[in-house]
Amino acid sequence: MTVWKAEKTKVVNLDRYNMIERKKADGTMERHFIGNDMDRSGARISTDIQEYDEETKSGVTASGTKYILHGKPGLDSDAYYLLEQVTRKTVPFTYKWRTI
Repeated sequence: MTVWKAEKTKVVNLDRYNMIERKKADGTMERHFIGNDMDRSGARISTDIQEYDEETKSGVTASGTKYILHGKPGLDSDAYYLLEQVTRKTVPFTYKWRTI
């Protein structure tokens, strides 16, 4: 699988999504959406989430992109692979929603 930087998009629709949470070196929490980009049919990991509304299942990230979550939380295998490549398994993280 080839990994490249995603093009800037104003709105991203994700299914088979989850949110990862990890503690940064300064002790603050960092959160990212991961999942399948429904419009581009590919794995996606967001920049750090700045705002999240559980009721509307949408959020805005540090890049200014709005993410809309569709369906139930899950785990997209391509997004998981991408996450492993990006984190190189050196930074422990947890999933917000159970995937099983």
